[in-house]
Amino acid sequence: MASPNADPTEEDEVDVFKWENIEEQSRYAVLTLIVNELNGLYDAGLNKKWRDAYITGIAKTLIMSRNVVAGIERVTEASDGLRCDMAPYVEMLAMGARYKEGLQAVLHDILLSSLDKGCYDAQCRVLLAKLAECLGLGGSELIAAEEAVLSVMKTLHEAESEEQKAQREAQKKKARRKKAVMIGVSAVLGAAVIGVTGGLAAPLVAVGAGVLIGSGGAAVLGSAVGIALITTIFTTAGAGLAGYKMNKRLGDVKEFEFREVREKKPSLRSVVCVTGWLDGSDIATDVEACTEQWLCLDEGNEVYGLRWETKELHELGSALSSFVKSTAVNMAVTEALKQTVMASFLSAIAWPMTLLQVASIIDNPWQICINRSEGAGRMLADALLSLKDTRRPVSLVGYGMGARLIFFALLELAKYKGGSGIVQNAYLLGAPIPADSPHYAKLMNDVVAGELVIGYSRSDWVLKFLHRTMTVSASIAGTAPVQYQHPRLVNVDLTDLVTGHHDYVTKLPEVLKTVGLHVRDEVISGGGSGSGDVTDGGNGPDDFLAVSTVGVAAPASRVSTVSLPCDAAVTTSDTAALRSSDSTVSNAASVHSSSTVAGSLDMLLDARATAAVSAAAQSSSKDESTSCATMSAEISADQHQAERHQHHGDLMMSSVIPCIALSSGQQVPQLGFGTYSSVLSVAEMPAAIRDALRTGYRHFDCAPIYDTQAAVGEALGDLASVGSDLTRGDLFVTSKLWNTLHEPCHVRRACTDCIKALQCEYLDLFLMHSPVAMAFNGYDVDGASSIPKNSDGEVEMDTKTRLIDTWRAMEALVDEGLVRSIGVSNFNISHLETLLADSRIPPAVNQIEIHPYCVQIPLVDWCQSRGIAVTAYSPLGAQNGLVKVLEDDVISQLAKHHGVSPAQVCLRWSVQRGIVVIPHSPTVEFMKENLNIFKFTLSDEEIKRISSLDRQQHSLVRDWLTWE
Repeated sequence: MASPNADPTEEDEVDVFKWENIEEQSRYAVLTLIVNELNGLYDAGLNKKWRDAYITGIAKTLIMSRNVVAGIERVTEASDGLRCDMAPYVEMLAMGARYKEGLQAVLHDILLSSLDKGCYDAQCRVLLAKLAECLGLGGSELIAAEEAVLSVMKTLHEAESEEQKAQREAQKKKARRKKAVMIGVSAVLGAAVIGVTGGLAAPLVAVGAGVLIGSGGAAVLGSAVGIALITTIFTTAGAGLAGYKMNKRLGDVKEFEFREVREKKPSLRSVVCVTGWLDGSDIATDVEACTEQWLCLDEGNEVYGLRWETKELHELGSALSSFVKSTAVNMAVTEALKQTVMASFLSAIAWPMTLLQVASIIDNPWQICINRSEGAGRMLADALLSLKDTRRPVSLVGYGMGARLIFFALLELAKYKGGSGIVQNAYLLGAPIPADSPHYAKLMNDVVAGELVIGYSRSDWVLKFLHRTMTVSASIAGTAPVQYQHPRLVNVDLTDLVTGHHDYVTKLPEVLKTVGLHVRDEVISGGGSGSGDVTDGGNGPDDFLAVSTVGVAAPASRVSTVSLPCDAAVTTSDTAALRSSDSTVSNAASVHSSSTVAGSLDMLLDARATAAVSAAAQSSSKDESTSCATMSAEISADQHQAERHQHHGDLMMSSVIPCIALSSGQQVPQLGFGTYSSVLSVAEMPAAIRDALRTGYRHFDCAPIYDTQAAVGEALGDLASVGSDLTRGDLFVTSKLWNTLHEPCHVRRACTDCIKALQCEYLDLFLMHSPVAMAFNGYDVDGASSIPKNSDGEVEMDTKTRLIDTWRAMEALVDEGLVRSIGVSNFNISHLETLLADSRIPPAVNQIEIHPYCVQIPLVDWCQSRGIAVTAYSPLGAQNGLVKVLEDDVISQLAKHHGVSPAQVCLRWSVQRGIVVIPHSPTVEFMKENLNIFKFTLSDEEIKRISSLDRQQHSLVRDWLTWE
């Protein structure tokens, strides 16, 4: 072998690393390790396709036949759920000539073989990380391998730039032979020679002690494919996410930009961090916080902070702080009460009125960010897809609303084949997303190459309250583990660390370290980072630590206290004494009316808060008393601010309408506005929709057969006329596919016709109006021609189109982005079972007739147990007067008892069953009356009493529609 200092000539023999120069047993061992790890990683979806293609390619590179691969597959097959022992193959490698001095070179060789294909995708990096673990190496060895490759890349890039002209001339002549340039001696594997393509005259520097790239590696990096990869990293073409420009808006997102957390250095991987809210003193400070919050992260040289909707995030952060201040005392006592017999009441659908009264502080900014995060998530997916030609692994980290944004980015990536291989790991911390979404399987099989980490805290009462609108059976990923079982989906219980939602900011370094990310040691030792002077369980000056939620024991090392915002703590023993001193609590078990319990609870909360503050004040100094008085003034100011925000009449009343989480990840308001009317004329409908918007409605249920869509669109297309800052993203618009348009070739046109008529850009929900396909008779659907009939007057059916055929065409609408969710209407269990058997996207909603004379308990239970939300049409009985529910004696008696109307009783009965209701309200008076259903509660006994009125009486009776 030539001397390292020799001047190589064209005739020199060069020690070039090639797989064929390595003994067969070492190549066999490498392939076995790869196959074993990949079989354990990917067994379904696009990840499995990548696995099969990678094994085929690497086997060819290692000069192994298909028969050898088949034999290895049999050897590594799991037996009784146990993985094959790889220790003998690791020993085989260690005995080989190339690897006997150190197994680090295995990582280099496989890395370079991957770069030979011009990409380094997420699956490849996950494989290398697993191989490093199998070889007994740490993550630092993999990082060293990447940095070594980058060093050579940098040198090659600089040399290529200096000799660019000469290289082009040489390439034209095609006469220059490959030359070799010597580099320094490797401390681990001895001297090596790096060969590069002709024209790169600048000498290469050593890549670092103990690191061997080898001449074959440099040849890869100097090839056309390698130089293309180098260009994407070291030139403006490689600006990566920092160079991404928002070229289109999705939803109502106005701000979307990647900022470098630290000065970027070239890297083979990157990390994107997404902030969940901003709570600085001013918005200018908050803008910088999008990156500064993440300075604690130590995950490579290319870390970005996503700057998105900073104005809305600032308002959300301010609202969170105000909300926590306003409810701190009451909530602390409420948490204590959760240890009593009222636990089941508080954990169900009803929350104390003391909390609901100040909910307007937070509900509206929360809902705005909920909507914006979905659009921003799709934009993040678009940004990642734009880098597909420079495929490098990206990890995503976010908390709160930022985690929700990432979730929707992953969902968007799942729609595209190119969405695979981009995301290595995703960390969703305190995420306001469903914990039981059916989409997790697709995310793990098609999108996330490594781990999807869910960080949750059972003590995060703020997140629970903000998601109080979900059905009782639904769970939130930020407060409970995701239910889908997968070896790469990791649930991390942060309950001991995160005692409230604000802790994700105030304890961010500790949280990141707990979920497995690398954090700078000086940040941890320095006591953490993050700002925010108010916390709902953190370490700010207004800190208060609520008693652990029911079922979660407080850590043994922590003193269990109920602290007050004025820094005067009341121990749990004091709280217990307060509870025992009042007979109201002990008598609560005997109270059967939930409305009575709610009233008593509110009185009790007020009394307990007053008693707790009084007790604390007696033992505190004069300064502490002044602090309490100051807090009271702040609460009053917050309440005044909430009242001031209620502009344009009752516009903010929408904040009192709960939402239900759909399997698609969307939130549907539980009270909607039905646009079928037998009372209003078409000409009167636009004014009615505007009145509904002003009153606080955001959910509108439409259909072509109602003949009102154009009139509804007249109002929805001119939101400015309502006198507010409403945008399309604040609304939830539903329409339906009529029976004559079931043929797949008609479905898209039917959908776009609805969008055009409603003037709404997209549909939030598109339903198959019934499980019955009728003969096509044109795209114009109206009362006269909606039911095609033959010469004998019989309904003309479409007997060829199957439900699943229509459904697949509807699934394509989701893929295209025309609709967000799809569902069905008037489906029974048999219809749904048929659909679910072959569907790719399960129905998000089943809209059916429900009222006290048509209870539908089996169908409702069946749907809700499978994650299908239920919407009730005709919730007050039929508008045609055939079903006169409102005149029933039982309904009237209950209405009188609660001091409400019969209509409110019927709607409340459905809402407490976790059902969405869409009554039509022809007057503003009725609109407001319906909104007030969230101000009272029916007892379990009253719910059962109303349900006992069931007569299975349908107002929609058609010979072509079967309910059984």
